[in-house]
Amino acid sequence: YMHLRDGTKIRYTVRGQGPNIVLVHGWKQSHRLFDQAINRLSTKFRVLACDQRGAGESDKPEGNYDFDSLGQDINEILDHFDVTEATVIGWSMGCTTVLSALKVGSPRMSRVMLMNGPLRVVSSSDFPFGLSELRLSQYIDGLSENWPLDQREFLTESLLPENQGILPLLEHVAWQTPLPI
Repeated sequence: YMHLRDGTKIRYTVRGQGPNIVLVHGWKQSHRLFDQAINRLSTKFRVLACDQRGAGESDKPEGNYDFDSLGQDINEILDHFDVTEATVIGWSMGCTTVLSALKVGSPRMSRVMLMNGPLRVVSSSDFPFGLSELRLSQYIDGLSENWPLDQREFLTESLLPENQGILPLLEHVAWQTPLPI
């Protein structure tokens, strides 16, 4: 564990040696989703992955979980581990966290890869990959009322059919994040 300047305890792993790769997970997930990738990448790279505040095994303090704060956390973590010229890979909501880190300036990042990111949550005529306004509203309204059933449905719908095999892992990790976050 490491501690951010505000005292938030962050769970992390650093493995391997070589050029830096940083992995940033999505909503209600943790660095554990990257275990297989970390094992493979760490043979040629120094790989850093952590649980964002509010997720996984990191602290879940009361307060703001906006993307500016999460992006600042990523920059602080990169500073803490003296990461330079990093390839930073964001997955799902982690994409927006990475972009927020870049927005405030992150000289430690030299490359960014965004995977399966909800850069736009709502679909439109030029972006058919998001949710309809109605479906997004249903998810938000149902978070408390229908939890945990809606959590499983959300995770299921977020995966391609050929990737449904990782659903049990996603669900297990999601249970580590409290409902209000």
